[in-house]
Amino acid sequence: MTILHRRALATSIAALLAASLPLTATAQNRGGERKLDLGSPAAGEITSADHLNLNDGSRSAAWTVSLNAGQAIAVEASAGFCGRLSLFADEGGRLAIRRPQENSSCREEDGRQVVARSLVAPRAGRYTIVFSGRGSSDYGPYTLAARAVTANTGPLAAGDDREGLLGSDSQTLRLKVVEAGRYRIDLMSGEFDPVLRLRGNGVALEDDDGGDGTDARINAWLQPGEYTLEVARIGDSDGLYRLRATHMPVNLPAGVELQNSGDIAAGNLVGLLQAGPAEYRLRIANRSQVSFDLQSDEFDPRIDVNGPGTLLGDDDSGEGVQAKLVIALDPGDYTVRIADAVGGAGGVFRLRTAIAPAAPAQALTVGSPRNARLASGELARYPLTVSRAGRYVIRMESNEFDSVVHLLRDGEHVQSDDDSGGGNNARLEVDLQPGRYEVVAAGFDGGSGAYQLILEN
Repeated sequence: MTILHRRALATSIAALLAASLPLTATAQNRGGERKLDLGSPAAGEITSADHLNLNDGSRSAAWTVSLNAGQAIAVEASAGFCGRLSLFADEGGRLAIRRPQENSSCREEDGRQVVARSLVAPRAGRYTIVFSGRGSSDYGPYTLAARAVTANTGPLAAGDDREGLLGSDSQTLRLKVVEAGRYRIDLMSGEFDPVLRLRGNGVALEDDDGGDGTDARINAWLQPGEYTLEVARIGDSDGLYRLRATHMPVNLPAGVELQNSGDIAAGNLVGLLQAGPAEYRLRIANRSQVSFDLQSDEFDPRIDVNGPGTLLGDDDSGEGVQAKLVIALDPGDYTVRIADAVGGAGGVFRLRTAIAPAAPAQALTVGSPRNARLASGELARYPLTVSRAGRYVIRMESNEFDSVVHLLRDGEHVQSDDDSGGGNNARLEVDLQPGRYEVVAAGFDGGSGAYQLILEN
């Protein structure tokens, strides 16, 4: 614990500033500190007259608050810049760090940056709150507020927005669901990286960064009953958090129900991505051309298809960030995987699947160019058999779209190219050993049109 005697403050200010600690604000006399009352916001202004941190050029101001032993408080500062908050204890004429400065994240409210810190008073007495900028350009008015935080251990219900303090151990709370439906649970903190776990009634979900920034968010379809919520963290930091449960409406067409797993066939389904990918089984009896159109208004969707000799997927070949995938599949069972492309918490999605007979696969051979047309979102697959080791060149050329070519072996990616063939043409030059490969012709961002695929040795 860092401790400063008031008698030594005058001679130690320079050393403290060089160490980049915000203790300079506490190094003023008591007349320079202002009193802050719990529940009563106060206003101030960071100016060039405030104490200077020589390391980063920031200025700081100090306030004091009186607390009872074990009392928990949340402190918030709002300014036109993202500042820092540090909390100190007055221990018999000494200032001891209780919550040192950290580059805690700020949130934006009404055009201003808000930073929050928390403290549990180890004993009754006076505590010092230091608000500072993060650099030499951080000046201007600010507001400062401190409020008591009271633990609420009762069940959480839809519509509740609750504060809490996380210490060294995770916390377990109850969630009570009265009506079956979709629920969104948010765990937010500016002091630590939150992790949220939901268990009960056959549900086992976990999320880290599915919310804004590093906040956690779980989307789930829940039946009536009681569930367990675990509030945890990544790393050693602790502090203030907010936990919110919201009943989210799902507007489904008449007669349509959510399908989050199971078998799929030609047709439409609506699903809910719940803190992780959703997986379905697609059974193909005869070689087929399968088209997947995946859309969501709530997240950036991605689709992957895994099965016999196949591991292919798409992110943004549909409109905007929607996914579209058209591929020929041989008979067998395939896993269709729906995910949030950016690792978010997901949400409601719509999947349309169309299945039609496919022509036999056309092998790619040296000296026999393949001329064809690519549909939007299509991945055209060409078997390639290499009988003799050597260097091969694969070229894909088109005047109508930006061509992309992939080389796979046993469903695993070997190499890809976009524009090495000049202009928007693709060119792969690769040393191959004898064996069976697959060349996949595609269009960048779902491009479509005529193309030519050429293999040279």
